[in-house]
Order: sequence, then C-alpha cells, then structure tokens
Amino acid sequence: MSDFGIKKQFSNGELSLSTFYALHDNVLSSVYNSDFKANILQNVGEAEVYGINLISSFEPFDNFLLFFNPSIQKSSIKNTLVYQNKLFDIKNNTIPETPKVIVKSGAIYHHDSFSHSIMLKTVGSQFGDIENNQKVKGYTNIDTRHEYSFKTIFSNS
Repeated sequence: MSDFGIKKQFSNGELSLSTFYALHDNVLSSVYNSDFKANILQNVGEAEVYGINLISSFEPFDNFLLFFNPSIQKSSIKNTLVYQNKLFDIKNNTIPETPKVIVKSGAIYHHDSFSHSIMLKTVGSQFGDIENNQKVKGYTNIDTRHEYSFKTIFSNS
C-alpha cells in the first residue's frame, strides 16, 4: 500500500488531502454456493483499490468543532475466478461491500466535563456479490454522542 498527502494546520482548523493505492493478494469475497444455497467466502485473487481522502476541521469559536471528511475510492478485481467448475468473469468488477463514496460530517461541542457530538455519515451504493449483480443502496445515518467526564475518584498515588 502506498499513500501520499499534504496537511495544513491553521490557527482554528486543519485541512488534509491524501491519495492512496493498494494492491491486495488473496482477497476473500462472497460467492454463491448452490449446494449449500448460501454465500461462502472464496479467495478471488488480486484486487486493486485507490482513491482520495479529505479531512477537514474548523473551530469557529472555542469548544465548538465542525468537520467534513469525504472519501472517494475505486476498487477492482484483477482476475477471473473458477469455482465449482464454473467460470466467474469478475475481472474489473468492483470488490463487494466497497462503496465508492463515504462522507462523514458533523460537529463536536465541549463545555467543562460535558461533550456533545453529532455526525452525519453517508455511504454510497455498493455491490453485495462478486459478480456485481446485487446492488446495495447507499444510506445515511445520524449518530449522536453525549458524554460526561467524572473526576478521578481513585488514584495510584
């Protein structure tokens, strides 16, 4: 795997842009087995993944942070597969369960011992099978987190 990136920090935030490339060997992926009537993991050989990531954060005022982190990637299988005497022409197919786009954005607020955050995560569409026949819709979810930090009750000293 290789990556290259640049990072710039500002007084109230940061911006980081990176690209990556990976060539994987012995990739496991789901293949339908008609004897068991279920998907099983099978070695599909080599796969290539490359893309670009942006990490950005901005603190418009004390204790309040905004972030926006999109990622775009492309994946492809580099060879065909023979499984149960059947040829699967999967060369150049997308690796299953590998979305092209993932975007995370949100805000974090800290005050004294309290911390509150909200994150919006969007995951693009992807395939659920090695033959790229089962398209899985993208989705978006919202996560919230609320924390309170207690003072240390017990100490080693």
